[in-house]
Parts: sequence; structure tokens; C-alpha cells
Amino acid sequence: MLQQKNLIIVHAFDHSACAFVRQHAFSVLAECGMAGDFEIVRSRELINDDYLLAHTACVWISRPFFPAAASFVEHYARKKGKHKFRIVADFDDLLWDVGGENFMTDYNKAPVDTTVTARRIEGFAPKLDAVILSTEWLRRCWLARFKDACKKVAVVGNAIPRFLWGKAEPKKALPKKPVVLYGGATVCHYNGDNTGDFTENWLEWIASEKMEFHMFGDECPKWIGAKNVVMHPTVGAWQFPDAVRSIKPDIYIAPLKDNPFNRAKSNLKLLEASALGVPFVSSWWEKFCPYSESAVRITPETEPAAFIEGLRDPETFRAVVNYQADLMDSRGYWLESRAYRDKLLRVLLGDFLRIEG
Repeated sequence: MLQQKNLIIVHAFDHSACAFVRQHAFSVLAECGMAGDFEIVRSRELINDDYLLAHTACVWISRPFFPAAASFVEHYARKKGKHKFRIVADFDDLLWDVGGENFMTDYNKAPVDTTVTARRIEGFAPKLDAVILSTEWLRRCWLARFKDACKKVAVVGNAIPRFLWGKAEPKKALPKKPVVLYGGATVCHYNGDNTGDFTENWLEWIASEKMEFHMFGDECPKWIGAKNVVMHPTVGAWQFPDAVRSIKPDIYIAPLKDNPFNRAKSNLKLLEASALGVPFVSSWWEKFCPYSESAVRITPETEPAAFIEGLRDPETFRAVVNYQADLMDSRGYWLESRAYRDKLLRVLLGDFLRIEG
């Protein structure tokens, strides 16, 4: 029989991207006991059952930027007075009041009206018990726009599941012609001649054809302009770790432009490279770059080739890989880590928390 207040209802509306990283993978672990005596109820539909709601400690809603997801907040706000559970919203992108060069307005085929989104959030934010944001920059943007509309605003960064990624045997040296992987969702993000996050220095390096360059998507974007590109079919988030391992990359790269949307991004690609046991090479800017922990950083004024060549020294190569491995363990970047679990559950459950061991 269910015990009083031992349910966490999770509403995550996709299985292939943000909701996988933020909710689904953790929910699988929680279903295996990682949340102590709390049980997970995952649903894409609203729950009206009074018996279930009476035993619910928290309703965790993924990315209520859009009308359908925002309506879930309103629904549970009406039920909350009777059943006394917490309502927590989870945001991992900056999709309110952003102008200028921004992923959703410049790169995507279906732009989002961020002003309308901001007004929608203003309407339901006071009904939340907590907001979880994925980065410190996102928290600052929330507070600047919504101030104290919600009682608690917390940062819980991303982590990756070891049960999917494993912990690879680290590579020890860079071959003469390395396999370089870009793990971003290129086909979804960039259209026509828009090069997205690839600044000119990255494109020149790829065009030099001194590597075997791999990326995901149905066809190679025309602006890549190189013959050494190997395309891989886009896969879902659950299949992505296996797909990446099968490529056997020597280097994992993450080009990124400095704009408001990208400052709100997490260090997810660094974590993936670290799990693979290969050096991570990323774009870099001074303030609120998501890859501040990257050991190999490329600014728009520097040449990636020089930094990549530096990795040919076996000691340097091993030092970078070992640093990344230590980062995963010391910073709680594995989803299974107790540090990550406790931080997340404290925000979700508040006074309902009763985790041991």
C-alpha cells in the first residue's frame, strides 16, 4: 500500500533531448530506489485521481515555456490547496525576453515569441514552490526578469547517467589523423547558410582536412565545405551514447558562439567527452561560458589547429583526459552520485525529504 506523501509526479514532454537529460534518466534511477522511499509516476497526461494526488509530495514539470505545459502548472495549482503537494518547474534554456542573436530566433525554423513566453511565465510563477534552473547564468536571467515571483530559485546542473555512458578506458594518445566528433544536433539547429555556432576559425580548421570529421544529421551542411566529413543518422537520447561510442572519437569538440542563449547552456558536452575518455575542445569566452571547466579552450581569435597539435604530446593528452575523469567524480557529474541526488531532491521535496543512505 502507498505511504503518505511518497510520490513524485514527473511531467516530461519529450524523450529525445532536454527532458531526457533533466528528468527521464533520473526517473529511471529513482524507480530503482535512488530516491529512497519515494516513488516516481511519469506521465504526459494530467493526473486528476484524488488518491494519487493525496499521496503526492511533488509535481515536477519540465520546461513549461509553452501553453500546453504551462496549463499543467495551472491544473495542479487548483489541486494543491486540497492535497498539499509541491509544484516545481524545471527550465534549461533561456526562452524569455531574448533578442538579437539567439538560437530560437535566428537558427531555428520555428522561432519562439520570447516576450509572450515571459508573460506566460509571469502568470504562473507565483504558483510554484520552486524553480530549478540548469546554470548560474540562467538563474541570474530569471531573477532579473521575474525577481521574487517564485519562493525558491535553485541551480541544479546537468549530469549524465553512468548506466548508459559507462566509464570508458581513457585513450592514451592522439593518432596522426584523429577522429573528431561534433555531437551537436546540427540539422535541427542550422538552416541554409547560417553556420550556427561554427565561427570562421573552426570552419577553416575542419576544411584543412587534417582529421576525419564526424557529425550527426541527414546531410552535411553546405557551409562545412570539406570532403573529410562522415555523417551519422540522428538518434534518440537513449541511443546516443552507443552511437557516439561506435564512432570511436579521439577528440570531442563543442563550437559555441557567445550570445545570451548560449550563456545559459550547460556543460553537457564536456561531460559526454569525459565519459568517453577523450579530450574535450570547446569555444571559450570570459564571462558565463558553459565550458569554463574545459581544459582546451578556443576563442574566435585563436586557431584550433595549434591547440589540437598540443594534444599530440602524450603527457598533455593524458593530463587532459585524467583531469576530465577527476572532474566527473569530484563534481558529482554522474547522475548516480549521491551529491547530485541529494541536491536535486532537496529542491523537489523540501520538507517532505527523508532520504537516508
